[in-house]
Amino acid sequence: MTDQPTDTKPWGDDFDETKAWTLIQNLRADKTRLTESLATERQARETAEEAAKSSDTDGKIAAAEKRATDAERSLYVERALRKHSIDEDLVDFLTGDTEEEILARAERLAKVSTPKADGEKPAADKPDGEEGDKPAPELPERPTPGLTPGHGGTPPEPFDADAVVTSIRKSPR
Repeated sequence: MTDQPTDTKPWGDDFDETKAWTLIQNLRADKTRLTESLATERQARETAEEAAKSSDTDGKIAAAEKRATDAERSLYVERALRKHSIDEDLVDFLTGDTEEEILARAERLAKVSTPKADGEKPAADKPDGEEGDKPAPELPERPTPGLTPGHGGTPPEPFDADAVVTSIRKSPR
């Protein structure tokens, strides 16, 4: 086989070089513009993904820290309940963030909630610096009711419908 130049061009006889060159320049400009746009969009997507990931991580970390703090506080409250033998109905009154605060409140609550012995009088709370010259006034005891079950007074009179009708007929109009 021998290579002989052929007179037929692969692009045809009606080829316009200026038109082809303009088309090539426009295609190159479009390619550059689209490549830049693609790079910008990729960067925006990566930034959005990182922001979503970091905010989700921060939310998870904050939630985990809150759960840990709540668990630690619950442990302090349970210790205080056991140590001072406080009724579980009074748990709402044990406030504080540290173990010392919760234990101090539990101690005060235990003093208030324990019943006094018969001969023991309640100590009067006095502010600092106030002298205790006068004894606290003795408060009267609560009266004891003298009720007996089943004895509530005189029984009501039985209802007599005939007597009511007769009294209505006899009444002047």
